Amino acid sequence: MATQPKHRNLVCITGPESSGKTILANQLGAHFAAPVAPEFSRAWLQRRAGRYSAKDLATIAAGQLANEHQVWEQRCDAEIAFADTDIQVIEVWWWVRFASPAWQRRYALRAPAKRLYPAWLQFALKQRSPRRYLLAAPDLAWEPDPLRESPGTRMLLFDHYRRVLRRDNLDFALVRGRGAKRLQAALEGLERLGWVSQ
Repeated sequence: MATQPKHRNLVCITGPESSGKTILANQLGAHFAAPVAPEFSRAWLQRRAGRYSAKDLATIAAGQLANEHQVWEQRCDAEIAFADTDIQVIEVWWWVRFASPAWQRRYALRAPAKRLYPAWLQFALKQRSPRRYLLAAPDLAWEPDPLRESPGTRMLLFDHYRRVLRRDNLDFALVRGRGAKRLQAALEGLERLGWVSQ
């Protein structure tokens, strides 16, 4: 797996399904005239009618990383870029879908130990470049989609994302609200994180 791009101003939109990550990433990109690394997994899964296995997540992780590299190659002058998901989403995805039930029970209320992850995922996480996160809350209505899997567990997943961010001491801000209020919450979160002004 390739090394992460070493640009410091990367902001990743993370969180559970149907929490408005793609819309928010594109809105922020437009607001700052900044590039956006698209979510790799959606197009990949659409080509395969939503079918995947545990080993496919390594391919998806590599594809998401390639998307991050590509935005910097296309816009090397950009001071900030946004990513519609990143390796953290794949980390949570692997845990929820493929970790053993015994591990999931043991770590039900705390972030799992990374030693339990497959080698490719441990390596990808170690290669993650400096970045900060906007964690999207599941306070939007669920939008059915053939590729989405977790309509009834979004709040549990949200709590898991937050625990993982805290475990790794990653800077993040919560994003809540609807419509213009959600974008404003994201802008205020970025300002609190000290990276950009509105």
